[in-house]
Amino acid sequence: RELNSHIKASQKQSQMELFLQANKDNTNTKLDLHYLHTADAIKQLQQFISQRESMARTSSSGLKSVEVVTGKGTRSENGKSRLRPAVQNWLEQKNYSYTEVNCGCFRVVIKSDK
Repeated sequence: RELNSHIKASQKQSQMELFLQANKDNTNTKLDLHYLHTADAIKQLQQFISQRESMARTSSSGLKSVEVVTGKGTRSENGKSRLRPAVQNWLEQKNYSYTEVNCGCFRVVIKSDK
């Protein structure tokens, strides 16, 4: 059990490092969720959207939307994305307006209500 727990923690750390690397050159309007498991991706999405909403409320940055990259799921089991439907479901539950940029990316409208 201890070894299994250690392996999982190591994998999670590696995934987070890959995620951070994938996003280091992104603008503040784009979040790439590649490399993350669904639960971790949703946490990152919540944090990202919340920060962008704060920015939109407190500045005149003109920030109106962000891009959220989920990927197509081609490397997922059975070639079917788990992340994309989870992100779409979360956006709908939270009443975000969004459009599909392509089959691996959403454009999400930021709520800037004061």
